[in-house]
Amino acid sequence: MYLKYGNYTHETGECAIVIQKESVLNAENNKVGWKEVWQISGMLRGTDAADLTTKIKALETAYGVNGRDLILLNDNGTETAHKLISNRSRSGVMITRLDYPVGEGAEYTTFRNYQIIAECDISILETLDLVGGGKGKKGGGGGGITLTYNEAITTRGTGGPRVVVIETMGGPVVKQIVSAQTAQYKTQSGSATGMYGYPTAPPPIDPANEIADRRVIQQELPTSISPFGKESIFKISWSYEFVS
Repeated sequence: MYLKYGNYTHETGECAIVIQKESVLNAENNKVGWKEVWQISGMLRGTDAADLTTKIKALETAYGVNGRDLILLNDNGTETAHKLISNRSRSGVMITRLDYPVGEGAEYTTFRNYQIIAECDISILETLDLVGGGKGKKGGGGGGITLTYNEAITTRGTGGPRVVVIETMGGPVVKQIVSAQTAQYKTQSGSATGMYGYPTAPPPIDPANEIADRRVIQQELPTSISPFGKESIFKISWSYEFVS
């Protein structure tokens, strides 16, 4: 087998690769993707130090650029299951380290040990080909998947009597009940953040008593967290008012 990054091809059997996958969870502990980390170690070989210098420069040039595809191939050139495709991820392939871990012995005569760390943030939607067409976890289900969700119900008033305070010209303050019952107001408000699409705002909890002209639904302009220009993060907020 051999490794390829963009147009740069390693020698067959040159690399040892350790792959780690760490789940990424949303606020409700639902898996929305994972972070994949490749630890690549290998040895460049040359006929002499000058030839080795040329190969080191080629390695550093190739891995000095993020956003290329990293693929482990069989000897016949077919792809294995291990591959990171940049334009099918949130972050693209990011080269976070390139080290030469050995600095002793015959290093840099006709061989040079190296280590590379590559990372990539992958969304579940990317792997399922559901970008823009998934279902939200709460709030009725909108485009994409829901990352965060919060909602609160605020109550103002008890429905009991209304008391007013009258300040007199020369005597004490007088409290007076002007009505035996009063209106009670409630506000239902919240917000949600989705990936690749807006979550759907939930319906009002008490539609019969909603003050309809005070309903507010706000969709913020989407923001991109991907170097490939995808509008990845969508935020929505809502507010309903009720009287009873």
